[in-house]
Amino acid sequence: MKRVSCWAWVFVVGYIVFILSETIIGRPETKEYRYNLLPFWSYLALARGEGVNIWRCIYLNVLFFIPLGALLWFALKDRKWWKALLFSLVLSMGIEIAQLILKRGLCEFDDVFHNTLGCLLGYWLMPGSKIMIQRFTK
Repeated sequence: MKRVSCWAWVFVVGYIVFILSETIIGRPETKEYRYNLLPFWSYLALARGEGVNIWRCIYLNVLFFIPLGALLWFALKDRKWWKALLFSLVLSMGIEIAQLILKRGLCEFDDVFHNTLGCLLGYWLMPGSKIMIQRFTK
């Protein structure tokens, strides 16, 4: 189990580098600071009938962090779900703060929420996936 955990952390770090390249490093700098700190503004916009782009942003933010949650399931020795929650929350807040400071993207509360939700989904899906894989590979 120790070997799996060690390799899992290698993949966690690699995936974090990928996330940072997509959310900060690979984005062009804007001229002004961009932020929206109103909690759940995206759902309010959807309630007003505003478009497809908002749905796209929501599910992409959730999907983007599902692999991280799956990797954390392997990496965390005691497999406490709240550790995955805390890890993804801190990482996502760090990304949003960096986007604001570096003027690379929109800093928003909703992204933190959706990223954390995605990480937890990935984490919680792993036990069931492991059982299915074992069942079908026998």
